[in-house]
Amino acid sequence: MSYFTTGKTAARLAHVKSEHLPLLKSVSAPAVHPDGGRAVVSVLRPDFDAEAYVGQLWTVPLDSPPNPGRAPRRLTRGFRDTAPDFSPDGRVLAFLRAADGGKPQLHIVEADGGEPQPVTDAPLGVSAFAWSPDSRRIVYGARVPDDGRYGSTDGVSAGGEDARLITDYQYRMNGVGYTSDKPVQLFLVEVPDTGAEPKVAPKGRALKAAAAGEGTPGRGNAGGTAASAGLLPAAQQLTTAATDHNGACFGADGQTIYFTAALHEGSDADLATGIYRLTVGDGAGERTRRPSPRPIPAGSPSTPSASRRTGNGSSSSPRTSASRARTSWRATRRSM
Repeated sequence: MSYFTTGKTAARLAHVKSEHLPLLKSVSAPAVHPDGGRAVVSVLRPDFDAEAYVGQLWTVPLDSPPNPGRAPRRLTRGFRDTAPDFSPDGRVLAFLRAADGGKPQLHIVEADGGEPQPVTDAPLGVSAFAWSPDSRRIVYGARVPDDGRYGSTDGVSAGGEDARLITDYQYRMNGVGYTSDKPVQLFLVEVPDTGAEPKVAPKGRALKAAAAGEGTPGRGNAGGTAASAGLLPAAQQLTTAATDHNGACFGADGQTIYFTAALHEGSDADLATGIYRLTVGDGAGERTRRPSPRPIPAGSPSTPSASRRTGNGSSSSPRTSASRARTSWRATRRSM
């Protein structure tokens, strides 16, 4: 990735000044296309004018030997685009996009380029996601606020929220703040057809009819305005426990989702987490019941199949989690 850190604009470390800081570009872990011909990375940099980190996705050819005539090129032009990941069939690229002052939301775009399409409207943003082996579904994690917290109730600002009564040892996290009133929950969403006709927001009687048909919007897609208007695909909430559910990924059969969580009794007094699995089916039929998580016992042969992408652009291999599960389903440690 020397293309992003060398060249005419590169500054020698010994002579770095404040005006050189925007030149310090951070390149994410690459998402390699299934055919091995190219990779996509997120390139972030500090922007003094925006007072934020900004960045886009770049596609990098993986020619062997390298072809000087094929330089990396910018793939997206969002405010902050991170965590790229190709679908297993190589046709779609998923990533997280955050608007200026907004939260990262899941987006998809055709692998060869095009206009990105939003998939989620979570009020606190999406933290990580993973593809199903058949490229039809995505499981993602998003913090779900309690009622009356973090803008979930109109007219209730942060200063107008009820006081918190803290009774747990583990209630805050660096860079996140309070966690007990906004746990990470898992959601399952069908991937929209990138070639379908774009949806437009209904107005007038059409909007009223749509609102009456849907009733009170739930949190399947976090209850956002775009979700309630039918502009985004409906998401199924998979978990509800008042704890973070992390590291979600699909099993090789495409019908099981694995994740880590502290669901055992007395979890507030230790740092242990367990690896659990949910059976979600193949997506062919509509589900009416929320699946119940089950712990993976020691010696289980079950092995997750696909890597997951997190908001910082890194990837995490579920096979590492599987090997831990074979040793002891309580052997993992929560990141504090």
